[in-house]
Amino acid sequence: QVHCEFIPHWWISFDSTTYIKDADTGKKYFPIGIEGTKFGKKTFMPDSGDSTFVLIFPPFDKKMKKFDYIESDTGEGSIFGISLKKTKDQKKKPVEESIYGTWEDMEKQLAAEADPSTGYGTDFFRKDTAHLRGFLKGYDPRAGFSTGMIYTGNELTREDYPTVIQIHPDGRFEADFLLNHPWEGYISFKRTSIPFYIEPGETLFISLDWEDFLMADRYRDRRYEFKNIDFKGASAGINKELNKFKVNTFNYRNFEKQLKTLAPAEFKQQQLNALKEADNSLAEKLKQNTVSIKGQQLLKNKILLSFYGALFDYVMTRRYYASQDSTNEILKQPIPDDYYNFLPKINSNDKSLLVSNMFSSFINRYEYMGPFNNADMTFTPENKLEMFSKGWLRKDSVLRNELQVTPGLLFEIAKTRSLNYALEMLTPKEGHLLAEEINNSISEPFLKEETMRMYAKKFPEGEKQAYKLPEGKATDIFRKMTDPHKGKFVLVDFWATTCGPCIYGIKHMQPLRDKYKG
Repeated sequence: QVHCEFIPHWWISFDSTTYIKDADTGKKYFPIGIEGTKFGKKTFMPDSGDSTFVLIFPPFDKKMKKFDYIESDTGEGSIFGISLKKTKDQKKKPVEESIYGTWEDMEKQLAAEADPSTGYGTDFFRKDTAHLRGFLKGYDPRAGFSTGMIYTGNELTREDYPTVIQIHPDGRFEADFLLNHPWEGYISFKRTSIPFYIEPGETLFISLDWEDFLMADRYRDRRYEFKNIDFKGASAGINKELNKFKVNTFNYRNFEKQLKTLAPAEFKQQQLNALKEADNSLAEKLKQNTVSIKGQQLLKNKILLSFYGALFDYVMTRRYYASQDSTNEILKQPIPDDYYNFLPKINSNDKSLLVSNMFSSFINRYEYMGPFNNADMTFTPENKLEMFSKGWLRKDSVLRNELQVTPGLLFEIAKTRSLNYALEMLTPKEGHLLAEEINNSISEPFLKEETMRMYAKKFPEGEKQAYKLPEGKATDIFRKMTDPHKGKFVLVDFWATTCGPCIYGIKHMQPLRDKYKG
């Protein structure tokens, strides 16, 4: 019998290529019949989302002790290590304890949990390596994946450096990555994402359970919240809070419909009302529960960045739909002059905004919002430096005079982020002038350091030094591709066909590839 639990009214299908494999001998048994449906037929789940089917197999070898149920060669939908031997229930020692030791042992090695009454201090910005360690209970390499990914990056400078997580056959995994400040990120394993919080220099241990991965795959119409998850380390308490308390955020599911049917003022008011309701709901939860100072800040910021970010998205995205549909009267309506009057409500000097995993999208929409775009100068090859330099003076004026906002940390971050692109367009002399100008216009010491680091990275003194690839699986794969060409100059172009700018870059680099071909 195969007991299936899935999303009500979604369909499932059994393939005749499904098989059972003897875990010891490898012998395969293919089905000779099925009851409750037909092979290849789309069978829709009932209201309960619960159904049972019978797969009929030829007789098994009497010596078979356990088997694997294989639905696909990728491991998806497969179950490994099913025992045919009846055993008495007995309390088993958790597998991770035999590898890492008990939770108490780990607590001795990891830093004690941080004081929940302490907020972010003057050391918010600090460059250091964060260490993630973890264990996935019930993991089997045959599940179809042996790595994960953490999409780390420097939001202050637009630098991305995704980090590969290696999963060992026994379920252990680890990753080390550089951070500039406390950060809330995601571990991505296949289609499953697990949020976590960590600070520079810390070691965080995460315990996961394969059962949660199966549930996440089962309920793929929603973001599944992991139930069997635990944390150890200085930031364990904050992680537990963020995992426990969920806040209401903007739902993009009906965003396209809202763009086409809600006028700017109506959409804005709807989101401001939703933001207020979410804030009030969180306030009630905080009254009834003890939550750390940092945890409270992060939960509040998640609401703020979500709904204010949606207001930015509305303006940016409707331009596209307006270009596609010239008959929609809603899309023809201009953005009201007071549309951005929510900006003064944001504490633009609040460093804790940078922690949220929503900050990346928010700062991107902030730096490209309509009033700033209108302040941009027309680009010509002759006025590159002037365009970048005067552009920020004009945006400063827009922020102060039109939007009634005193430039703060957010504006300084937007300036620093712009340097990465600007330096690609400028000569070393021009780049130095712009970097110095931006450096002198910002007050945050850490941003000043990042500004000059970006210049030094683009225009290093003397000859450029070779970069040594770090040891690891990614480097092994890269060397496997390049080693056959030792003794030659190898031009490597990284791109993705799903990325518009990447496709432009591919075409732009074609003459260079042709020049050095062979």
